[in-house]
Amino acid sequence: MTVSPQELMQPLVWQRPQLAALLRDLQANILKSHGRDHVRLVGLSWHPARRNDMRAALAAVPVTEALTQLQAAQAQRLHGADGGPMTLLMLSANGYAALGVAPARTPGDPAFRAGMTARAAALGDDVAADWEAGYREPLLALLLVADSNAGFADAAMAARLAPLLAAGANVVVRETGTGRIKGGQHVEHFGYVDGRSQPLMLDEEVVRELNNQGERFVWNPAFGPLEVALVRDPGGAGADSYGAYLVFRKLEQNVARFKAGEEKLADALQLMGDEARELAGAMIVGRFEDGTPVLTSKRALGAAHVANNFAYGGDPAGNRCPVQAHIRKTNPRGETGDPAERLRLMPRRGITYGDRAADMSDRPESGVGLLFMAYNQDIGRQFEFTQRSWANNANFLRPQTGIDPVIGQGARQDYRWPASWDHAEAGSIAHPFEAAVTSRGGEYFFAPSLGFLRGLATRAD
Repeated sequence: MTVSPQELMQPLVWQRPQLAALLRDLQANILKSHGRDHVRLVGLSWHPARRNDMRAALAAVPVTEALTQLQAAQAQRLHGADGGPMTLLMLSANGYAALGVAPARTPGDPAFRAGMTARAAALGDDVAADWEAGYREPLLALLLVADSNAGFADAAMAARLAPLLAAGANVVVRETGTGRIKGGQHVEHFGYVDGRSQPLMLDEEVVRELNNQGERFVWNPAFGPLEVALVRDPGGAGADSYGAYLVFRKLEQNVARFKAGEEKLADALQLMGDEARELAGAMIVGRFEDGTPVLTSKRALGAAHVANNFAYGGDPAGNRCPVQAHIRKTNPRGETGDPAERLRLMPRRGITYGDRAADMSDRPESGVGLLFMAYNQDIGRQFEFTQRSWANNANFLRPQTGIDPVIGQGARQDYRWPASWDHAEAGSIAHPFEAAVTSRGGEYFFAPSLGFLRGLATRAD
């Protein structure tokens, strides 16, 4: 029985029998993060003359179904069982062409078909100057393996990669992602809790969020998969064949520069004592390192207070949370009045890369960062709009706001910061901050339905 679009416009009760066929045909990780701390990524290319061999090899990759992932996650919650390795396989537009897939069976998003390299200037990237050599080559496919154990992840990747290499694939880029834990929470390399404010597409996750907040939603995290992620797969096997566009970017973080900028801002604000000085970083990011929103507190309150149920309506001038703060620029929570604002958000599935001291006391200038991954239904409406019109736009949310101080791609900016938290009468001070995140490469991919992938070996396009 075909699932109606109306059912996909609200968070899913995935256990419903009528969703089983759709979830068996959908790749894992789209509706819910895989939750594993060890990720292996390989970007592949191949000569078009090997397309038939590659079709057969790609069709045999044991890609994880969404239904399998959700059942394993439920078993883990109930019984503590490890779900084992998870495997994902994505294709770029060049990858579809190199496999000889007909245009009518290739996803049609204009940004996807153009590729990230062609769109790099609009994203503020300078490919020649900033992108690593491997990313300047066409990436035809992205193979991802994730596991809770590093050795198992390595072994699973080796097992899945070997037949692809035998069929003619070449490894263009290889990345290792490792989840970093601080204070019991996942953090990125600047030390801040990562992964909050996600669009939640499963009813059980929405209920869990509501129970955690203990009150009605001020900002509603509930989304239908067909609003922000799912796309009908034009090459799928049936009406319930869906996929999603994946934006992949390697973002290098200059920890030394960011932390020096934090300290200079704390000095400018005359913040004294380690606890008080944390306010400077919270104004840059919009949250304290432990996740406490600066909108709701001038002090870090601990992991139990990592609230997500807030909006900025009571702080229009940014006297608590500066208007340029990263989380405010990338999720305005209703401030824009744009009916499409919520539909610009993306389910994010990134993970950190690079070696650090165990206590993160070191301050590397390069070699560490985020393997940014986000699923999109419409790349132009979601990722590109967010990066170009919000993060990189110095006049968003207000004139002369400045670019996003964390992910904005641009020159050093002069910002206005509240001289005293929540005291408008104290005025503001002007102080610069230099962005410390640089794109090192990436590509737009599509996560096809399993029916499409399994049919590659036998179907002629």
